[in-house]
Amino acid sequence: MVTTLASIALDPAAVTFATHLLHTVWMNLPAITASLRAVGAALSVATGVRALVRDQHHDRG
Repeated sequence: MVTTLASIALDPAAVTFATHLLHTVWMNLPAITASLRAVGAALSVATGVRALVRDQHHDRG
């Protein structure tokens, strides 16, 4: 397994791909962060709505 990982790490195409991938992520980090914040906000709202609906349902019972 170590030999396989070493051969992958030393493969120029793999190094180029990894470098390109890291560069792409780094350059898009602000957009990725904003997207994750938006997802977090949406989940927070959904959780709040769910709790509100659950509380109203319990009040009726």
